[in-house]
Amino acid sequence: YLLGPLYTYIYGRYPSPIFDGFIDPFFLLTLPMAFFFRKQLPRLGLMGIYLVVYYLVWMKTAAVTRYLMPILPMLCLLSIRVVNVMADVSGERWRRAIAVGLLGSIAFFSLWNMADFYVVNKHYWSNSVPLFLRLVDRQEYLKYTFAGPTLEAERVINAYEEGLSSEISEAPTGKIFMILASQSYYLSRPVYSDTLHSNLALLQSIEMKGEDPIEWLVRNGYRYIIFDIDRVRWYASSAEAPSSFRPEEKYLERLRDRVLFFNERIRPYLTEIGRAGKMIVFTPNTEAKGDR
Repeated sequence: YLLGPLYTYIYGRYPSPIFDGFIDPFFLLTLPMAFFFRKQLPRLGLMGIYLVVYYLVWMKTAAVTRYLMPILPMLCLLSIRVVNVMADVSGERWRRAIAVGLLGSIAFFSLWNMADFYVVNKHYWSNSVPLFLRLVDRQEYLKYTFAGPTLEAERVINAYEEGLSSEISEAPTGKIFMILASQSYYLSRPVYSDTLHSNLALLQSIEMKGEDPIEWLVRNGYRYIIFDIDRVRWYASSAEAPSSFRPEEKYLERLRDRVLFFNERIRPYLTEIGRAGKMIVFTPNTEAKGDR
């Protein structure tokens, strides 16, 4: 718990099963300084209660960096107040040195984080500038983002439907059901996203209730399934992080069991219509479904 804020920066990456992002360490540096100047910060107690309670709830629920956003305004105010107190108690002699040190720290962390982001995500930089200058169109740019494989999967679906439209008078358009995938924000058709990676458990529960998952999908208008086959390996890639922040082995076992359930009980009754990187695109096979 004490080293958690530090770990969010050291081990935080995007995309990653560990924190899935990182927070600027400048805010973390002001926390111990605030305790040192607590006598000059009359409302520090109330701010501390808010920060501690929110942090504990965050640690016990979903330790994802973006869920820390609600406390960043408070940390900003606290950091500004701490710097002002430092300047007040230091006197005129050290005020300029504190200002230079503060600007230097902000510049250092900004440049350091930009360099770190560039090393990890070179494709963003190499494509963002051409997009800004309108040298490439939006669709071309999106191909290189994390939504790229999902968009390519939708193009596979569109091509499949165009092929059907040449055989029948009207192509069977339908919704998308995602499994272990959630980059659905640029898709042009209705989609049931798997943000919490719980859709396999949903299909399992439907079968446990005595209902056919394939029939349930078709009845609710889901004509296509996009499956991210790389997600289990992605979860297992967190071995370098502290043990308290890794996905629990029990969770990984349940995830593997659900993927096994999909391969044994669902996939035989689906038809693969194409692949887009790590995404497999299926459509329910109504003929095979009748043999269940």
